[in-house]
Amino acid sequence: MSQPPGLQELYAKPTARVQAVVRHIYTVRTEDDQPVERVLLPNFQASLLFNFGQPQTIQFETDSTATFRLNRVAILGPIKQAIRFRSEAGGDILSVNFSFDGFYRFFAIPVQQINGQLLHPDELLIRKCFEILWEQLAETADPLDRIATVNAFAEPYVKTSDQALKQVVNSLAVHQSQLHLNPVKLMAMAQGISERAVQLRFQKYVGFSPKEYARFQRFQRVLNELRTPQCTQPDWYDFVERNGYYDQSHLIHDFSYFVGKSPTHLRSELTNSGLHCAPYPLA
Repeated sequence: MSQPPGLQELYAKPTARVQAVVRHIYTVRTEDDQPVERVLLPNFQASLLFNFGQPQTIQFETDSTATFRLNRVAILGPIKQAIRFRSEAGGDILSVNFSFDGFYRFFAIPVQQINGQLLHPDELLIRKCFEILWEQLAETADPLDRIATVNAFAEPYVKTSDQALKQVVNSLAVHQSQLHLNPVKLMAMAQGISERAVQLRFQKYVGFSPKEYARFQRFQRVLNELRTPQCTQPDWYDFVERNGYYDQSHLIHDFSYFVGKSPTHLRSELTNSGLHCAPYPLA
């Protein structure tokens, strides 16, 4: 994927301890005279955003009326649909991208409390610490220094995973490799609880339902294949059959839901521009 002119990006892994809750840290900076637009593909995870430049505009690709302004620091997620952000000239953003259970293990509050909105993280805590962290990060323009500051800040807050949370995360891993299985039924039988209780655990710990996650996994599998150099002439019927879609219209409907575009249109954009970025490895 090509990088737009005037844009500097860096993906970094956190320290070993912080990796328990943070998947990666991403920094993006634009030149003083070059505004840049990017579309962040959905990842079903929460992100902690720090902005060190002018306020940034964030808009959901599938709903032009859902627009937010990012000032200094905010948390967004779980990101279930593609979002477009316009980085103004001189833009400077750092994003801390949580793992599936990372938000709960870091904040110790249910994921439903953010519910896809853009919120200031200090609103979620008694101790108001994220404005202080923003000021510490703003003292340097070096992205590596900022990443080290985030790691040092996060390490004391990483909490161990309780048994119920481990069961949810384990079921996600099973479900990812075997989409034909129903994780709700499996967890309910294994734990001797109701399917409703399983659903509530998913919403509390990871912020989405097993059904939503299965839908996202199908979409992500097709997206990964579309991005490979070998995929010059996609066989849509083959994609439908191998990834559990009912028919081609089902596939198109899911792409419209997640990114606001048809598979053909998105593939063309992925091939010919650096507009889209992914907060997860596409392999």
